[in-house]
Amino acid sequence: MSEYLQQQGDVLILAVDKIPEGATVLNNGGVLVKGDHTGHSHVVSGDFEVSEAIDGTMYLKTSSTCTISHEEHAAQEIPAGLFMINQVKEYDHFTEEARAVED
Repeated sequence: MSEYLQQQGDVLILAVDKIPEGATVLNNGGVLVKGDHTGHSHVVSGDFEVSEAIDGTMYLKTSSTCTISHEEHAAQEIPAGLFMINQVKEYDHFTEEARAVED
């Protein structure tokens, strides 16, 4: 696996060697993560394909450099490749639970 890692707000983009077999290609307009609090979404544009694995993990396949944008963050370029999309987690020591960070 490549060492490529990028973060935009609460979204982590990690390079992977392959997308799991059985992942379903989504027709979701490039939305990688939809904001729960603001309704703002992390959206990719360019030549790409978003898919979802059986376990719910999102993947991104870019054929050329693409752009990820969000209303509250600077737009960022993503190189051509295969990527797993994760959401940043935070740990609450009082409740002893991990939860996804939300924009």
